[in-house]
Amino acid sequence: VVFTTDHDKRMVLLWSPFANCARAAHIGRDLKARDLEIVSMPANALLIYNTRLGEFINGLTLTNREGRRPEGIGTEISTQKTSWRQWHSRHPQTLVLAPIAGVPLDNPATAVLPFYDLPTRPGSLLENRTFVAVVMSDWPLAVPMDRIGDRPLNLRAGEVPVLLLRDRESGGLRAFDRRVESDLTPRFRLNTDQRRKGVALVDSDTNIGWSAEGAVVDGDAARRGFRLTPLPVVSDLYWGVVSYWYPQVQVYQAEQFNGGE
Repeated sequence: VVFTTDHDKRMVLLWSPFANCARAAHIGRDLKARDLEIVSMPANALLIYNTRLGEFINGLTLTNREGRRPEGIGTEISTQKTSWRQWHSRHPQTLVLAPIAGVPLDNPATAVLPFYDLPTRPGSLLENRTFVAVVMSDWPLAVPMDRIGDRPLNLRAGEVPVLLLRDRESGGLRAFDRRVESDLTPRFRLNTDQRRKGVALVDSDTNIGWSAEGAVVDGDAARRGFRLTPLPVVSDLYWGVVSYWYPQVQVYQAEQFNGGE
């Protein structure tokens, strides 16, 4: 559990190593690190306890025991797992916390496996240790990581049309609600016209150009600057842990990627 309390930049980062999951959120001024205790790792998810309020917080779902957002936990902040080399190339001024003198380091070179065995989801074609990306919405959507390539994916999470794509520079994932209006839901493809500078995606229906940040940048002056609503997406989570904590999660299997939706 990592807290930052720098004036208006208050946030908490919750790391569940056995799920390979990092979730972060803005926090209110009443939520203080001294009030929190790490309790356990039930079903491979971090569980902490707010001693002041008597409230449990699940570090994987960002909810309390009643399934609601805990007191003091605000809107979610997008997270991305990356390598030190990638991070340092983008942030060369970064300082690294020195290890404790005399204490040997035993850092894993790969993701830690789930510690607790979990039941296999009935009817699922995915192994429990399969890595998936999860688009967090009212109906979470799990996408196997090996199905996410360079092209954008036009998907659905319940009633929400979703755009999922990989950032070409960082390799991280981005997800957006594809609805522009109640009756207008674009489908996206990669821009292959090098003359359209700054255009990463093209609306297959209207040929409007969009940036990788989900903003209209070309083709429709009336909509110029319009942005799609971003959706939280967490990558490289173990499917077994996800299916346990999100029983309502939807899964896109291989055959559903042929048409992009």
